[in-house]
Amino acid sequence: MTIFCCSSGNVTDEMIKGYIENQRHEDDTNMCGIVGYVNYSGARIADSAFARMTHLIAHRGPDGEGVEHLDTAGVSVSLGHRRLSIQDLSPSGAQPMESGDGAVWIAFNGEVYNFREIRSTLEAKGYRFHSGTDTEVILNAYREWDEDCVQQFNGMFAFAIWDRDEQSLFLCRDRLGIKPLYYTIQGPRIIFASEIKSILAAPGVDAAPDWAALHNPWRFQVAPGTGFQNIHKLAPGHCAKYTRQGFSASSWWNILPSETDPGEAEAINRLNELLESAVRLNMVSDVPVGAFLSGGLDSSAITGLAAGMVDRPIDTFTIRFMDKDNAFEAMPDESVYAK
Repeated sequence: MTIFCCSSGNVTDEMIKGYIENQRHEDDTNMCGIVGYVNYSGARIADSAFARMTHLIAHRGPDGEGVEHLDTAGVSVSLGHRRLSIQDLSPSGAQPMESGDGAVWIAFNGEVYNFREIRSTLEAKGYRFHSGTDTEVILNAYREWDEDCVQQFNGMFAFAIWDRDEQSLFLCRDRLGIKPLYYTIQGPRIIFASEIKSILAAPGVDAAPDWAALHNPWRFQVAPGTGFQNIHKLAPGHCAKYTRQGFSASSWWNILPSETDPGEAEAINRLNELLESAVRLNMVSDVPVGAFLSGGLDSSAITGLAAGMVDRPIDTFTIRFMDKDNAFEAMPDESVYAK
């Protein structure tokens, strides 16, 4: 965990710069990135400015870049995406992706693990698919179930959907907020991105610091806080909708305690079932799957389950400090489990 330390009571420019630069370390940075700009005044963002916003998250997606500028009914919409290919490595998986008739567009970061099951359900309803991606499944799920589509998804995700007919932007974040999504509303426009730095690169953004947050000795900010007064983080398990009438956010999932005690034996069986199911879903990929071993119970159990689901060895990775005087050397040797 990164901690801000300051000997005086003043928030310095260096603290603000450090917050911006290190913000991405708080969030996942190994899977795609999205940016977007919607302006109900019709004023379009300059191509060069939007390209810079997208370029700033290039580290999130080395496998491709996509940008779309849409101008409909007096609304200017720009969507950008940096791709890290996991499902369907072909060009048909490129984003932003549209519904075929241009009525619905999506920019998506993450994975929906049960996308094949949802796809089968949608195909039975008459939907046709042109790729093997979970992105297209989300797109068609939205067309079928509208905002309730998120209840179908098992995964980690942050996505933005532009609905041309409704003239609305739909933003959503997964249950636990594994994938990041930030936004700012400035007059008739909303700007969103996987990282704050892309929002700050947009022309005319009011980036006034949240001084109380920056004085907090802990860098981590609970959603919707970010360290900036007018830039917000969409909370985990929340969706938001932006229209000409304004912005509204609501919870679509939260953790509630069980009303009944299942008992120890049933709880153990249920845990085993859920863990095995979760590992199996995470094994769905068009690229090789590996495991990082910390030497603890969690990673060892997950790797053990994964190894029993494939007919080849699981690639595992560990970290070791070569300095024999390092305190970390007293910790368990993870290489034992890796073998």
